[in-house]
Amino acid sequence: MSAQTSLSASLIDWTSLGKVAGVSFVFGVAIVVLFSVGIIGVSWLRGHDAPDTDPDQNDVPGSGSAVAANQPLGATLAVVCFGLCA
Repeated sequence: MSAQTSLSASLIDWTSLGKVAGVSFVFGVAIVVLFSVGIIGVSWLRGHDAPDTDPDQNDVPGSGSAVAANQPLGATLAVVCFGLCA
C-alpha cells in the first residue's frame, strides 16, 4: 500500500502546478487589461469620448481641440499596448 501511495504522490507536483496556474492567470489578466487600454487608445485616436464634447451639439464626438491633442496620445497608447499583446 505504501508503494502505491508514494507513486501517486510523485506523479503530480501540486506546488509547481499551482505556480504555473498562478502565473498563467496573471498573464491572462494582463493581456486582457493591455488589450482594453489599447482599445481606449484607438477610441482616442478616432476622436470618440473627447473630454470637451459639448452636450449642446447632441454629443457629437470629435469636436474641439482636445480631440487633436488626444490623437497622438491615443496612437501611441494603442501601438504600445497592442505591441505588448503580440
